[in-house]
Amino acid sequence: MKISFFLFLINLSLLPLISQSQKNLLLELPTSLNRESILITGILVISTLVITIFHEMGHYIAYSKYFKSVSFSFGLAIRYFSFVVFFTNTPYINFLTKQKKIRVIIAGVQFQIFASVILSILLLMINNEVLLLIYLQNIGLIVINLLPFLKFDGFWLISNLLDCNDYMKAFYNIILGKGKKNIVIIIMGICNILMIGFIILRLIINIWNII
Repeated sequence: MKISFFLFLINLSLLPLISQSQKNLLLELPTSLNRESILITGILVISTLVITIFHEMGHYIAYSKYFKSVSFSFGLAIRYFSFVVFFTNTPYINFLTKQKKIRVIIAGVQFQIFASVILSILLLMINNEVLLLIYLQNIGLIVINLLPFLKFDGFWLISNLLDCNDYMKAFYNIILGKGKKNIVIIIMGICNILMIGFIILRLIINIWNII
């Protein structure tokens, strides 16, 4: 029942993606640098921060069900020289069962899906290009967070499904002959390394083009 309701929410949250009126709104967005485009950019920067905090609160609320915490604390880090990522402090998560850990891991995305449902309903009532951009931004961040690479939520989700805390550590142990061979972990490890290599290569090319 819970799964069916959750799938219903996902379908509801995706309605604006198939709406012709929303597609027409995208065509009306400014394509050159002017006051309107700068204002929209500023709004999107602020909405990114709000969505990120909302996402991290999802992790914290799920985590606090199992461990009492007096404060909500999170930090940020720069990964692979290009990604600024936020994270919630969950120091005792490895003491949880596999199922409970997964609940904590996916809680942030679940909160974002609920936000998408609200934005979706608003968009069905109001045609607004900024609201549509915030909606699309939220959907994009959900997809990025679910990537099974680069140590986003999807990375930790896949790690837990593979019965390890960090599949890259398990991958390196397999390569060094210290761990039991697992073809899925080997494939995921290779894909992750290729993804990181691609990101760093693109960063170098972009910096070179600027110089």
